[in-house]
Amino acid sequence: MNAKKIVSAVLLAFVVISLGWLFYPQGQNETTPAETSAPGEGAADSAPATNPPASTDRVIVYYFHTTYRCPACTKIENYTKEAVETGFAEALREGRLEFHSIDVTEPSHSHFIQDYQLSAKSVIVVEIKDGREARWKNLARVWRLTRNKDDFMSYIRDEVNLYLQGK
Repeated sequence: MNAKKIVSAVLLAFVVISLGWLFYPQGQNETTPAETSAPGEGAADSAPATNPPASTDRVIVYYFHTTYRCPACTKIENYTKEAVETGFAEALREGRLEFHSIDVTEPSHSHFIQDYQLSAKSVIVVEIKDGREARWKNLARVWRLTRNKDDFMSYIRDEVNLYLQGK
């Protein structure tokens, strides 16, 4: 798929999501991202089974997508999930880290578009402190790194590690 088609697909997805957001009744999603990120919630949740966190502090890695996904989008999801699962297996088991793949076209997830200012499929790292979202970061370089798996994996792991260390 050439760059023009990719840009067209992303823009079309953005328009569709924006229209859905415009017509979706506001007020039904009065929750924060931290309140909607519990493991086991919804069919789009692909977090591995973990023990409940000992505290409310944790890091969440989200991959936000739409129903339609191009090969690069699928690669971003797969690489991100692999980087998290192979690089942070202990943190996942302990509940200090979670991975969620979320389809923002589902009405119950559409609030994430505004919460994280999404304009394309994105990987977002979120730090939860004392049950509240403390900070978050859009890992925008994932799009440029899809052709180099090693660099992609290092980028994800480095960013997640900074959040796990509270830096």
